[in-house]
Amino acid sequence: MSKHIEHTISMCLGSSCFSNGNQVLLEQVKTFLKDHNLDDTVQLKGSLCQGRCKDGPSIVIDTESYIHVSPKSLNTILIKHLLKSGAPVE
Repeated sequence: MSKHIEHTISMCLGSSCFSNGNQVLLEQVKTFLKDHNLDDTVQLKGSLCQGRCKDGPSIVIDTESYIHVSPKSLNTILIKHLLKSGAPVE
């Protein structure tokens, strides 16, 4: 059975974002996807530097960019973006 991808999450794994916390955020995203049975509908990709080192950690969900992401803000972003329809998180 093939996956039906509805969302794509791209996480910057460049050295600056990674050292500023994206390694923790990566595990948080994986756990969130598993806990909400979204593994088959969300594609999780790592990327090298996204060119926003001073704004990291950063992630992109579909076409929305999020900067200065913390574990608390990431949970809010994932809930609002992946579980509910409506306006993207600012």
